[in-house]
Amino acid sequence: MNVSCQACGYYQRYQGETDIPQGKKYIVSGVTRNKTESIYRKMAQNKNINHERFFKERTVIAPETIDEILQGANFPKTLIEAVDKVILYIGNDTYGLDYSETVNFTKHDYPLIYAKNSDLFIDVLKKTKELGYIEGVTTQLGEQGLGKYKLSIKGWERYLEIRNLKNKNKAFVAMWFPDKDSEWSPILEKGNEAIEKVLKELGYEPPYRVDKKEHNNKICDEIIASINESSLVIVDCTGHRPNVYFESGYAKGLKTPVVWMCNEGYFKANQEQFDTRQYSHIVWKDGADLEEKLRNRIKATIFL
Repeated sequence: MNVSCQACGYYQRYQGETDIPQGKKYIVSGVTRNKTESIYRKMAQNKNINHERFFKERTVIAPETIDEILQGANFPKTLIEAVDKVILYIGNDTYGLDYSETVNFTKHDYPLIYAKNSDLFIDVLKKTKELGYIEGVTTQLGEQGLGKYKLSIKGWERYLEIRNLKNKNKAFVAMWFPDKDSEWSPILEKGNEAIEKVLKELGYEPPYRVDKKEHNNKICDEIIASINESSLVIVDCTGHRPNVYFESGYAKGLKTPVVWMCNEGYFKANQEQFDTRQYSHIVWKDGADLEEKLRNRIKATIFL
């Protein structure tokens, strides 16, 4: 069932009951609304392309997708992160246009920053304005704090700073690269081929791999630099390699979106040993299975 909502945007909902954990509905609303905004932005940039294909990317709310939606949600955990969400939204909507272009915020826009309600959204708008990042350009703001806003010079500086922190087309892959005589070598190579194929389809650069990268620096330095620049980190836990957990932990500390995965055979044999089992893993059988699951997970995780 397709749903169109002023607050939550455009999404597809399973016709039966879908159990959303208590206190998490606002996160799901934020995911669906931000995905809708991403679709609209892509449509505006591709006016000569059949737009029906963009709406196939809409969020699907169903019992089997709720964990994936919640795991992939990039919601702010502090006031500063919420302020950055406001700056990014205004900047993304007006970048490259006339400097006087504005964004008109209404009481239905609170999911844009994953706020629980419009009152909290208004509080964040007021704080963003107090910090000098945005300017109200209408006399109708009143005490509600809603209306038309644009980024100030300081706001544009912060917007460019946020955007330049990550290369949105760069991904890092953390996985085990066993010796060629290992039984896992051909299995993981198929997995790596699937990862590279999906990332290429979605517009990413060839992912960083330690065993393929030529450099004169220390490997650890190269890894840290690459993770710092990446907007997405894919972690395959097959083999329980310490370096893989180090790289994934570093990425989580940076709040970079992480996609977790593991080969089905290894996962079933070692499930009790997984320290990361609180995260939703893609459990893949072969390259074809991984391609489909990874493509869907990245689309659910990243909002460009």
